[in-house]
Amino acid sequence: MQGDADLLCDLLLNLITNAAKAGPGGRIEVAAAPAGDTVAVTVRDHGCGIPPDQLARVTEPFYMVDKSRARRQGGSGLGLALCARIAQAHGTALRFESTPGRGTAVTLALRRAEPVRKEAAPCQNA
Repeated sequence: MQGDADLLCDLLLNLITNAAKAGPGGRIEVAAAPAGDTVAVTVRDHGCGIPPDQLARVTEPFYMVDKSRARRQGGSGLGLALCARIAQAHGTALRFESTPGRGTAVTLALRRAEPVRKEAAPCQNA
């Protein structure tokens, strides 16, 4: 994938951490699937999910779906806002799909890196 490695690692770590907090002991899936000139990266949890009326606000700074859970787990409401900015800096956006009681999936499409071309070794004449 093409992008800033440190920022993309922060983005994925935050999405995985959020997924872990969504359902203690639950399964978290991370997948990458090529799609043309991009790679779709998805982090999916099987936790509590996000109500449909709150889904559009989850990337707003300081917005928390479950404020009591966020406080218990040390959340500030900035993680997904930062993830959205990192995605935007990479020319993409976070896409959320969620079903209350069943979990949430967050997907972003990142540009594929150009293949590294090996230089041909110079010919040696005998």
